[in-house]
Amino acid sequence: QTRYLLFDGSSVESVGLDETEQVERVSQDWFGFRNRFWTAVVRPGPPLSIKPLTGEQVQDASLEMTAQDSGQNIDLQLYLGPVEPKALSQAASELESLMYSGLWFWLRWICQALYFLLNASVMVVPHWGLAVMVLSVVVGILMRPLSRIADRLQDQVHETDARLAPTLAAIKKDYKGEQQSEKIIAMYKAENVHPLYSLKSLAGVFVVIPVFIGAFDMLAENIHLSGESFLWIADMSQPDAFMQLPFHIPFFGGFLNLLPFIMTGFSFIASKMHSHPAMDAAQQRKHSRNLVLMSLGFLVLFYTFPAGMVLYWTTNNLISVIKALWKKRKLSDN
Repeated sequence: QTRYLLFDGSSVESVGLDETEQVERVSQDWFGFRNRFWTAVVRPGPPLSIKPLTGEQVQDASLEMTAQDSGQNIDLQLYLGPVEPKALSQAASELESLMYSGLWFWLRWICQALYFLLNASVMVVPHWGLAVMVLSVVVGILMRPLSRIADRLQDQVHETDARLAPTLAAIKKDYKGEQQSEKIIAMYKAENVHPLYSLKSLAGVFVVIPVFIGAFDMLAENIHLSGESFLWIADMSQPDAFMQLPFHIPFFGGFLNLLPFIMTGFSFIASKMHSHPAMDAAQQRKHSRNLVLMSLGFLVLFYTFPAGMVLYWTTNNLISVIKALWKKRKLSDN
């Protein structure tokens, strides 16, 4: 969506066209507006009073500029071009702060690192679709040390769940209400287990989410993917639009996007293959059900995402299937 940009040194304020509260500034720094891939910004010589046109019915960006002194000439330095690091830095170094400006600084570092890795990948594999897949593999390798820690913590949760399950089931059967809670707390104390031990399993989420956000923003704003085709995908910056539907579904649109279903299919396979020796059949079914529900949630979430982003995550899920097969083979050999 188009939005206004108001620079203040290295920080960039973003103002939506539908903002109901009127915004007015006196600025000698860059200001203007941008959409997903392109921006038009100016930097005045003398300070100017600027007033973006906003409101619920506003469709097109419009900025009113007024000189501080009547009759004063307005001298502007203009950048009209792509939101792309090299082009922005060549125009003016401070314009680089426009990249991923809506994120916290440490998430911007992740975006910039992923952008560098994608550009390095496309130099080795001269196709943007394959480069996105290579990026997913490389990120998986680089994240392996953190993933191992998260997997180890998850295994500890599974082992604790299995150890406590019989006692917990007996308490829930024999006691109710406050007495049940007291017995459960006493069990945790006797077993030397913290009541919030299951939060360890969220370690994997905390590892994945920053990279997920970084990859989403980097791929969503990457102008190099605009118009790039891959397999049946006509434009990697848009949903893959495998087939036009004879009807329109609210939120999902009028096209069948195939890639999100492939991504979810790999996720289903990985969830069915995921197991732990400490889990009994009931725990395994519950864990598998939770993974399936999460996969369906991601299907809905990703369905309208740009194909480049979905391709990245599809590759990630394919790697998970391969890892699960490898792990299963090692266990069978032992």
